[in-house]
Amino acid sequence: KGYSELLPKIRKIEGQNCHLVTFGRISKKLQSAIQIDATHLGSINSMEQLRELYHASDIFIAPSTQEAFGKTLAEAGACGLPVICYDIGGPKDIVIDGITAGGKSDAPIIQRIFWATVQGLLAATLLYGGGDHALAALQAGTVAAGIPFTVILLLVCVSLYKGLHAHMAELKNH
Repeated sequence: KGYSELLPKIRKIEGQNCHLVTFGRISKKLQSAIQIDATHLGSINSMEQLRELYHASDIFIAPSTQEAFGKTLAEAGACGLPVICYDIGGPKDIVIDGITAGGKSDAPIIQRIFWATVQGLLAATLLYGGGDHALAALQAGTVAAGIPFTVILLLVCVSLYKGLHAHMAELKNH
């Protein structure tokens, strides 16, 4: 889901002081195509291990070009990591700068600094105060925040269906 676009860019940093760490389901073929110093961790089932991985990282790259939500982006951002993702689906809505700037890509620098600081402080406070429980609560809250939007989209679909149905009936009568 996007590694074909990412691999050529990764190859450009070959020879620099960089180590790529991947996790999740990645084929052996793809692992062998990564031509820089890399470690694949496989599936991570412990929240504590995931939190430690995020805290040990300098940046989080989500190579997916088709993503409905982007839970890992929210988790990485909650741990204070800078996140890089494609401007698609859920991930573009998670990146706080895009949200606070009303979708504009050229938000004022002071606004970017403010929201990045607020997000980082909030995430650090949650993680310091609650550890794994805070990360689990943040994940649950992120999923729960999407429920009203789901309901709204379903209502829009029903409305569209009714409008098209009424329009078709009107066309048949003429």
